[in-house]
Amino acid sequence: MITMMPTDSESPGLRVAHSLREVSALLNNSLLGGSAAIYLCTDDKRKLVIAPKSAANQRFVRSVKTDAFSNLMLVAEKGAEAKASILSSHDLSLLLAGGKGRTDSLPASERPVVMARPLISGENLLGLLVMHVGPQPIDHEQALKNLEGIALIIQQTLAQESELNALQAQKAFLSQLVQKAEDIDITSTPDVMIKSVVQLVKGVLTFDRLTISSPYSQVHEGLEIGWVEGLEEKYTAGYRYLSKGVCHGAVFSKIKGLKIDNFKASKFKGRFEAGDFEQTNLKSFLGVPIMAAGTPQGVLALESLEVDHYNLLDLDVLRAIIQVFGPAICWSKRYQEVHAMATVDGLTQLLNHKSFMQRLSEELERDTRYGESMTLLMLDLDHFKQVNDQHGHQYGDYVLRQTAQLIRSSIRKADIAGRIGGEEFAVIVINASRQTGRSTADRIKHSIADHPFSLDGVESRVTISIGMSEYPRDGKHMKAILKKADEAMYRVKEAGGNDVVSYSRSSSKIRKDA
Repeated sequence: MITMMPTDSESPGLRVAHSLREVSALLNNSLLGGSAAIYLCTDDKRKLVIAPKSAANQRFVRSVKTDAFSNLMLVAEKGAEAKASILSSHDLSLLLAGGKGRTDSLPASERPVVMARPLISGENLLGLLVMHVGPQPIDHEQALKNLEGIALIIQQTLAQESELNALQAQKAFLSQLVQKAEDIDITSTPDVMIKSVVQLVKGVLTFDRLTISSPYSQVHEGLEIGWVEGLEEKYTAGYRYLSKGVCHGAVFSKIKGLKIDNFKASKFKGRFEAGDFEQTNLKSFLGVPIMAAGTPQGVLALESLEVDHYNLLDLDVLRAIIQVFGPAICWSKRYQEVHAMATVDGLTQLLNHKSFMQRLSEELERDTRYGESMTLLMLDLDHFKQVNDQHGHQYGDYVLRQTAQLIRSSIRKADIAGRIGGEEFAVIVINASRQTGRSTADRIKHSIADHPFSLDGVESRVTISIGMSEYPRDGKHMKAILKKADEAMYRVKEAGGNDVVSYSRSSSKIRKDA
């Protein structure tokens, strides 16, 4: 359901309020001893609230629940033609102010006569026009005709307001969508792009749950939930399902938008799996495929706890959002893949030599600006040539991949690891003194030495040599930091490997103490 409303100071809401006051004044002036009032429906259709200054006196209550009436409002639900009628004793007691209650006990000549006419546009209830004309004797038939004529004028005014509000809402939405489209940056991560989409959807549509799914290649017509917003349930991010027979999957497989007013009355077996309609309080659904280059790339779906929550205009709005952002999300994913190929070592998934050196330069600039320290570790696997010679290059690649994983698991998330070349690695220990860097290096050394490398029945043990240098203690430039960490690492290898040493600036020698 669209929620965006016009913000223009000359909005239709102000114009219609002025019109209602004029109609009410004319109606009340024509009723000798009587009065009239106009009730308007709240947005949720649950209440009728008297329009400001639409009643000449305090004869009527300020608000009343829509479903409290017996039959008066059923015309809107059934799509029947609305007609003016005299209120029953029950309905009359709901509208009269002052706690007058039911009037059955009064003599017929003393009973108030109140006529009412629902105000309807299509199947939408807009409000209620009521007119108090009794108990003085009048021509009821003529009074009902008068009420009917006035109701048609008010009804037309309210319908025009609704149309103008919708047009202004669409204009504001399209303007916002154009602005968002101009701000799209495909170098952003897919998560950043998706957050932008979710925020835009929240601005114009209401939902109790938003789900974004995308295909996964291992299973034909398989989808995986990648993003969830709103109501929590077992179908969280990472859940995988087959598209066949379920409404979320149908949007993807049929490549078309889908609106469901009531899950239990739908032709589908479930939302994500057969029978899950019975496991949720969600009732209605709105979904569109995420497209790129004419191919479905995923599904964006909204769900509500209310039946009939969405209409065809909502489907158009959601489709417009995805037409703009769907390709952008896919481009962003592709950009990240290409960027990773250019910056990440394909075998180990650590930064490659060029990217690592770029990050090292950036960190040195940052540390210089903020006066922080940093430790650089240079690491080289011991006797790796023998591993390749004895077990083959496939086994050697396995050892390199496992070593990279062990390094990654031994450092903090903020630290930066890279493969410098061959069996040589490097780590930037962010904002760390020599002591902190030494603790990190020891964790890496022990994790590798203690790890049982095993592939296709071939087992081996591997160790690593680690040299350390500290910025700014051991140098203020990248070249110096690299050179001294490298020298320290080669001293370890000369001593047999499987150790950690740091460069000593004071003696220009390598020492094993931190």
